Amino acid sequence: MNAFENGSFESGQLPVRYSKWGSGSATVMTEYAYTGTYALVYSGQGAIEFPVSGLQSNTEYKVAVYAKLGTSAGATLGVKEHNGAEESYIPIQGTTYGLYEVSFQTGAVETSAKVYLYNESGSGTVYADDFELLVEVLPPPVINENIVDNSIYPLSDSDNVRSWKYSLDYSDEFGGAALDTNKWNDHHTYWLGRQPSIFSPRNIRQENGQLILTAKYETIPEMAEANAKLGPNSPQYEKYTTAAVQSKTKTGYGYYEIKAKAAPVSITSSFWLQGNETEIDVYETVGRSTVNPDSGYEMPMNTHYYAGGDWTKDISNPGVYHSKDDLTADFHVYGLDWNAKWIRFYYDGVLVREIRNDVFHENQYIFMDMETFTWAGLPSEASMASPNGEYVIEYVRVWRSNEPVSDEPEMELPPVKEAEALRGTPALNASSPDPLWSQAKEIGSLRVKGGSTSITAIAKTLWDDRFLYIRTEVKDADLTGTEPNETYKNDSVEVYVDGGNEKAKPYDGNDIKWNVDYMGRSSGINVPEGAQQSVHRTNDGYVVEMAVPWMSIVRPAGSTIGFDIQVNDARQPSGVRQGYLGWNDPLDQVWQNMGMTGDLKLSSVAANVPPVYTYVPSPVPDLVKLTMNGQLISGGTVVKSLIEGQSAATVYPDRKGLLKVLNSLDEKAVVSIEVNESADIVIGQFDGSLLTALADKQAILAFETNMASYRLPVRQVIASESWKSILEQSDSGDIDLAEVQVQLRIGKPTEEEKRRVVIATDAQSLKSIGEPISFVIQVMYGTQVIELTSFDAYVERIMPLPSGLDPAQVATAVVVEPDGSVRHVPTSMVSLEGKWHASIRSLTNSMYTLVGHEVRLLDIKQSGAEEIIRRLAARTIVRGLPDGTFRPEGQITRAEFTAMLVRALGLRLESNQQPFKDVSASSWYGAYVSTAHEHQLIRGYGDHTFRPMQVLTIEEGLEMLDNAIKLTGVAAPKTQPPLQDDAPVYLTREESALWIHCLLSKYVLEVDI
Repeated sequence: MNAFENGSFESGQLPVRYSKWGSGSATVMTEYAYTGTYALVYSGQGAIEFPVSGLQSNTEYKVAVYAKLGTSAGATLGVKEHNGAEESYIPIQGTTYGLYEVSFQTGAVETSAKVYLYNESGSGTVYADDFELLVEVLPPPVINENIVDNSIYPLSDSDNVRSWKYSLDYSDEFGGAALDTNKWNDHHTYWLGRQPSIFSPRNIRQENGQLILTAKYETIPEMAEANAKLGPNSPQYEKYTTAAVQSKTKTGYGYYEIKAKAAPVSITSSFWLQGNETEIDVYETVGRSTVNPDSGYEMPMNTHYYAGGDWTKDISNPGVYHSKDDLTADFHVYGLDWNAKWIRFYYDGVLVREIRNDVFHENQYIFMDMETFTWAGLPSEASMASPNGEYVIEYVRVWRSNEPVSDEPEMELPPVKEAEALRGTPALNASSPDPLWSQAKEIGSLRVKGGSTSITAIAKTLWDDRFLYIRTEVKDADLTGTEPNETYKNDSVEVYVDGGNEKAKPYDGNDIKWNVDYMGRSSGINVPEGAQQSVHRTNDGYVVEMAVPWMSIVRPAGSTIGFDIQVNDARQPSGVRQGYLGWNDPLDQVWQNMGMTGDLKLSSVAANVPPVYTYVPSPVPDLVKLTMNGQLISGGTVVKSLIEGQSAATVYPDRKGLLKVLNSLDEKAVVSIEVNESADIVIGQFDGSLLTALADKQAILAFETNMASYRLPVRQVIASESWKSILEQSDSGDIDLAEVQVQLRIGKPTEEEKRRVVIATDAQSLKSIGEPISFVIQVMYGTQVIELTSFDAYVERIMPLPSGLDPAQVATAVVVEPDGSVRHVPTSMVSLEGKWHASIRSLTNSMYTLVGHEVRLLDIKQSGAEEIIRRLAARTIVRGLPDGTFRPEGQITRAEFTAMLVRALGLRLESNQQPFKDVSASSWYGAYVSTAHEHQLIRGYGDHTFRPMQVLTIEEGLEMLDNAIKLTGVAAPKTQPPLQDDAPVYLTREESALWIHCLLSKYVLEVDI
């Protein structure tokens, strides 16, 4: 264990935590290193000090440093402020490097110290390198026991290379009729069990050469006695009894082996050791977890260090071996080799994990037990029917060895994986990747590293002088996880960045662990200020883009950093992590040990820039035609690229030409950009200063492509929350608008989006016509990308009808939301240059498609509004009753008319908190009422009710209609209710259809539908 941060100075920097006193100076230089490239140089009077904290209590430590004098006449290496003791120090002598060591001991509570290098001569230089802080290993107390050589050896060392001796006092073949109480307690001596289960000696029996621990679904009197002693917020003991067997005395270094068959229930079958401050879990298998179907194939291992014996200060080191065997179906052998240098875990004689023994040097009790793990799910009563609850043990064997143990690891780790990051600065936009990502290299395959998961992921990297960029696309059909802080338990992406590539354990000052989940929540260690992220949920998963600042380390091109990535998979219904993918880490240790990272080379090669084509006016068909109020302006630039497999063309209009003509015009200029390019996605990109100039002239931007067209009042962008959010990023308000970029995107759907549209429209009995088209506006500044999803006035889009299609076959356009919901948007048919088009007015951006829809209402033939009702029904605005009728003369309720208004206006349904106490969010009208209230279409009564099932008066209906007209932005005279007696007049369903038709035709679409 080396507790020094950056003790070899190979980051080229001083550690983050240090202090200095005196007039001298401390630097890191390359000329005087003992090993590696860098060393510490202290010049002049005074000292440099390094604090170390979080050490083990009551432990002997040794500081080891290579040092030498330069021009100094004398220097000292020392330790102070430890356990109230006097300083420990040693003089540094000679002008060649030598090893200098100073020992000190921590106390029960005081677990920190300061290591210092003091230039006592007051002048000259002194050099030091490779600072290490090591535990002075003290062997556990000697155990008095009977050991023999009986030719029974560990399964992993059947040739007895380590000269093992069998312990008669701690081994048991369980051949007797009952538990040997000279060796074992039939209970845990200082714990009642993990709630809700409680240990019961009645659940232990020995028969047929086997020890059997049993878990039962039952209530016993001991539970009430135990619960009476618990704190007010403690989990209760209830429903489950289990068992625990504990050794009578503590044991020490040795080899421990158990042959056992785990119980096939959602309760652990465990073998572990524990002392006052330490614990080693050889295995804790949950045979049939109710939330993890693969738990019966897993051998979870762990170590715990409880500093100072405080059980709340747990430093754990979990790991899982994934076997190919069902551990509940047959017996398997689990082994532990615990010695002064290593802790090694074995499965059926094969080494599956090893960790260096930094703190596990005290004697411990042996335990075999069963526990309920609530996070693994609790078993049902039926699942525990006998013999399912039985944990069967054939033997426990313990050996000792006096043979020396090598410092070298026995596990052969695979070669460190390597990847390359090209140089490039992408805009962060998970929903619409920067074209540079199409040129970035994948880091390599991500494979299952833990648990069970069927997710897949692709990760790419780029870098520049400020950031390391990571884009991860995850295929995961079951997005879940509710942890707000420990986000690694959710569906999430976790990156590990070792900027200095020191491979340090524990983390040093330039090591970063950063987790971002599918909802954009994040957590981590050393996440630097300025870290940026973008998250987008897709139909079959999610995308995370991350920008990690380089902190204090500047990495030149050609250098290599430590890097790894992990993709976590949580599952329903538990909502907790069940498995994960990883890249390099072979031992599931990178979360605390950067030595497990792979190598990522920062290439000097830039990500390829796609070819550029420039429009030049000529007789041949133009790529870009740019006009303002009909006046031709010399084109612009088109950049072609690929975006997630689709061809894209980005148009950069001639800014100077636009501004020149704009300045000569009055207000309400129409800027038309016609793009004659057959790409899947066509993008118009404008800088903020140009858009501001256009907005000042109340300009309309007509962006026309072969797929569809946009008519956008530019002020809708400048007035949007997205624009304001970008400008608010500057405290001084001095953002250069030329650096703000806005993109208008018109694009064809991907194959997955096509499939989603078909499924969504089919579910509503709608016939999709032609190809869906997406309309997107994004505001970008630096690495920030914010999508403009809504407007405060209706914006027109125009989609061409398929050639030869009768416009009467098109009922309307609809929006298909990412969640699969479908909503009508106001649509009319228009003829442009001899071809039929759909003119769509909407307050939102999204994916649009044209649909046909036939609805038969059985009782509208006698209505004077038959045709209007039929058209509104085809648009999904008017809906019939369950019996297929409309009942034109019937009265309409407040909820029904509210829903008709919301559908007619094409409003996106809101799921905000309900404003009225008598409207439930789960009711059919709940979302309509919430949406109408959000858009100020409705109001309630003084008692905070809405009375949704109350029939609507004409006076109330006219008030709602007035509010809807205000939303369209068209000025209209205040409608007056008809003169009436004191008795209210109620609106009929036929009249409501006529009102809705008038609203759409006169105020929204401004054409009769």
